[in-house]
Amino acid sequence: MSSYDYIFRNTRSGFKFTGDFESFYLNENDPWEQSASQNEGKNNEMANFYEISRQKLIDFLGSHINNNDSICECGCGTGYVTKSLLTKFPNQEISGCDISKTAIEKATQNFQNIDFFQHDILSGPLPQKYNVLILSNILWYVIHDFENLIMNSLTSLNRERESFLVFQNALFKSEQKYFKDIVNSIGTLTDLFVNELLKFNNNSLGIEVTSKYSRCHKMKHDIGIVIIKLEKNNL
Repeated sequence: MSSYDYIFRNTRSGFKFTGDFESFYLNENDPWEQSASQNEGKNNEMANFYEISRQKLIDFLGSHINNNDSICECGCGTGYVTKSLLTKFPNQEISGCDISKTAIEKATQNFQNIDFFQHDILSGPLPQKYNVLILSNILWYVIHDFENLIMNSLTSLNRERESFLVFQNALFKSEQKYFKDIVNSIGTLTDLFVNELLKFNNNSLGIEVTSKYSRCHKMKHDIGIVIIKLEKNNL
């Protein structure tokens, strides 16, 4: 089975999100080639994507966050991006969470010096607040409940100081088949976040949005990153 057989089903009415992440992580040795371990000397689409997007994210974050920020990657999978964050930002408090219990177990086995925990961001805010929350390649799994995603994400941020909501996601080069009327480019991805954030603006939510788009030649996906800086909440 491919990854999409666990996560989506192609029905007569179109793609349907099923989200069986637990079976996916139970049955796949290296889900989505997250480790990029098969990338050396090989033309592996997903391994290439993870390797390139991981570095793009870290480079982009480096010019925004502070040395004492606490960071959580939501959608950490088996932990390889989280590990890269810790390598880049060794003085920060780094955590990772994922909806799949098995993914968290594998991430903990892979990187025992990182705090990983199971959590569904659509079910509620994270158990503690962070200065930087990264929503990592989860767009197609949360877009059906985007308002709830934003509300829980904002509640998970430490608003006693400047904080960041960061979104990274693969963007299809070919025509996508799921929610294409809402997101089909880095521009519409950015608009989606900005428009939803404005709904929560009660004159205390000062925001600054920066986006980065990276075209990946000879790959099926490009990379989109949106960084939303939120001012300290003085109320």
